[in-house]
Amino acid sequence: MSTRSDDSSQEPNLDANRPLDEVLPPVQPPDAGFILQLFLIPMIIVSIIVTIWLAFSWLAHMGNNPRDLVAELRSADDYSWQVAHTLTEILRRPGNEQLKKDDDLAQDLATILEAQIDTGAMDEKSVRMRVFLCRAIGEFQVSNVLPALLRAATTQRDDVEYDVRDASIQALAIHSKNMTDLHGSESVRSNQALVDVLMEAANERSDAVDDANKSAEIRSAAAFALGVIGGDMATVKLGLMLNDPYPNTRYNAATGLARHGDERALRVLVEMLDPDNEQVVRDEVNASAELAKRTQVMTSAFRAIDKMVETNSSVDLRELKISLKKITASDLPRAVVMYAENLLDKME
Repeated sequence: MSTRSDDSSQEPNLDANRPLDEVLPPVQPPDAGFILQLFLIPMIIVSIIVTIWLAFSWLAHMGNNPRDLVAELRSADDYSWQVAHTLTEILRRPGNEQLKKDDDLAQDLATILEAQIDTGAMDEKSVRMRVFLCRAIGEFQVSNVLPALLRAATTQRDDVEYDVRDASIQALAIHSKNMTDLHGSESVRSNQALVDVLMEAANERSDAVDDANKSAEIRSAAAFALGVIGGDMATVKLGLMLNDPYPNTRYNAATGLARHGDERALRVLVEMLDPDNEQVVRDEVNASAELAKRTQVMTSAFRAIDKMVETNSSVDLRELKISLKKITASDLPRAVVMYAENLLDKME
């Protein structure tokens, strides 16, 4: 059997005593190809990346330009509801107050909403577009959007338009708050067309079982809007709505009355603060949703109580204090417990 021979004699023998210029290859100036690889090609790659980034930034900026978005809405397609949603988000951003006062932009959107109502399409995307148009329009601080919102609030040709009506009534509440802040409450309360639409919505009823909850949500939205507006007619109606069978309607009526210092809200506010109140979570599907809903209702009650105490210093707070102390001893989220503790401190 043969054995592998030793190849070590074939390895280069770098004698340590040999001069370095005999061991190392000669130093030569870099050629053009080397410079191209080292500098020019990376610069080209970086330039391409920067160009792509700038292009996307420009497209994003153009895509968030309200007038460009309105132009897209005029040629309605399957994605128009997303454009309307984007407009809503832009109008809600802090720092866009001037945009909310743009009469021309507001009128353009109102005109598009009216056209969509005229078309009367009932497919999901068309209805969703009208919903988001209402929400966007409600953010404006100009009066020329009101007729379109009132029309959306009163147009019902199919069950799917409950969603549009609900969105438009909520938009009327936001718009009314904006106009009240600018021109005073009387300027809003004196608009009889607005008051009539909200009062009619507050009386919404349906004999159909499938539509019962949808009608109740219309009443709930109307209660919220009437609470924003205030005034004698609104508060009389809200007092009656404290007995509504639908919990959200009662709760919106109570918070609306409390906003104006009305003690009639106390009974329902106590109900909203009860950690064991099953009415609050009766329509929720899991424990997480139940906790979120209970937290939302309690937070609304906290804010309403805070406002009522500020507006009416003679309110009898004994029942509210008992309810708040119960919350402070509960295992509800810490933020809820702290809110209750702070309210108790303010009441002392």
